[in-house]
Amino acid sequence: MRAVIEAHTGTTPPPLPPQPPAAPYGRVALIQSVPLLSALHVLAPGDGAPARTPERMEAYGQRRAPRGPAGAGRGAGLPPGIVAL
Repeated sequence: MRAVIEAHTGTTPPPLPPQPPAAPYGRVALIQSVPLLSALHVLAPGDGAPARTPERMEAYGQRRAPRGPAGAGRGAGLPPGIVAL
């Protein structure tokens, strides 16, 4: 992924942060379970977004990230170090 970013932007991404230390959890017992469809009303309350076909996020009132001025190219107006893919 980093090579693709560099190839398309000409900018080398910053170094990756160090891996966080891993800690063992020990044994974990699964003592309860529920079918997903039975719990859906709890996990995602409300009516949802019914549609016969998938819609773009803008159709549901979600917006894309703001862009720079027209013709400024991809990533214009983003903070330094942030790369638009």
